[in-house]
Amino acid sequence: MYISCEANSLITTNNQHLISDGNNIKLENKTFVTVSYCDSPLTQTAILKDGNILKSDGVYLIDLKVDKLLCFFKPIYYQNNTILAKTSRNGCEVSIFTTDKLYAYIKTDFDVGLFNLPYFEQSITLDFVEFRKAKLLTVYLVNNKKLFVYDVTNKVTNVGVFNADSFSFSEVLTVNESFCDTLKHKRTTDYVYSNFCFTKRSERLAYAETDVFLLSDSKKRIAFFESVLLSGDVKGLVTESLYQNKDKFNAYLNDFLTVSPCHFDNTLTALLYKSPDTGCDFYAKYIKVDFENGLIKNFGFID
Repeated sequence: MYISCEANSLITTNNQHLISDGNNIKLENKTFVTVSYCDSPLTQTAILKDGNILKSDGVYLIDLKVDKLLCFFKPIYYQNNTILAKTSRNGCEVSIFTTDKLYAYIKTDFDVGLFNLPYFEQSITLDFVEFRKAKLLTVYLVNNKKLFVYDVTNKVTNVGVFNADSFSFSEVLTVNESFCDTLKHKRTTDYVYSNFCFTKRSERLAYAETDVFLLSDSKKRIAFFESVLLSGDVKGLVTESLYQNKDKFNAYLNDFLTVSPCHFDNTLTALLYKSPDTGCDFYAKYIKVDFENGLIKNFGFID
């Protein structure tokens, strides 16, 4: 079994202590694994017994087909009670504060709401917007690039959460989002608002990488599946004959969550799926890609 956790965290097993360097660590014949962090009092534990795994919140098991990967994600924890942002306008008062977690407290003349914001954040901006005859409050987590929108017209209601590098309100809400994928995609989405609901009106997706053909084959494989996941244009990555079948890609690949290189064979690519089996949270499937003159001409899963 492999263990994955944040760099500089402490891994404790039956008979050893290890400091993580951020890479996967191979562990064998262990009955428990505990991960602790230098900047948090919270720990996480996985108990391995009779082929079963009991694990803390924030610990996920991935079936790699040739092995298992146990991933520990550090719990969100604030050490101090602090007000990070505060404002008021037209009878609406807003406070963003921490206890052990991050909360938004919103009070109007008609209602009061308390909302957990499940992120670790130190920089927050607040604003009020008159939009489509509604009074909206925006709470933007700068470092996490998360936008929370609340309707405070009467009842305080959370009406949207968006990944957003930037956003603006005019006739529509426009959200700009960038991705850390191989081709550096950027997506711009316009939303209309009605009846406490944002509805997508249009979406534009483009990538910043211009010399796609010059990428190595391994990067082209990753870029291709990332583009399919984002519903992007794959024309510069595949042959014309394969491009004619682009509408069949999603049905064949199904609902995968992410893509990565294969850890045991650099000629394969790994796709990660949500597992229907309660024994594992996720599982990996491996796919082989064939090239012709620098373009992908075919791909298929391996057994």
